Amino acid sequence: MLTKHEILNYLRSKKEFEPLGEAVEENVSRESEAENVADVSIVLESINNLPPQRRKVFVMSRLQGLSNKEIANALSISEKTVERHITLAGKQIREEIKE
Repeated sequence: MLTKHEILNYLRSKKEFEPLGEAVEENVSRESEAENVADVSIVLESINNLPPQRRKVFVMSRLQGLSNKEIANALSISEKTVERHITLAGKQIREEIKE
């Protein structure tokens, strides 16, 4: 299970997510710890609700920072399959967060 700090560190490490990371950090400063834990719990629950292979691909891509090619080689699947898993994972996570 990922912690709030692991998610924040990941967001900080990705330059394209820098504004989001800053917004999350700013938000963390303003909101109570309980609210932050609840927000992170929703994201983690959404990730945990992914089918096993899709979850594995998503974590390898978004949290471990592996390229699609590296993931494809590690899991013995095509790069297109990796791309599809990432797309579907993102869609499912966004839908669950909206609920």
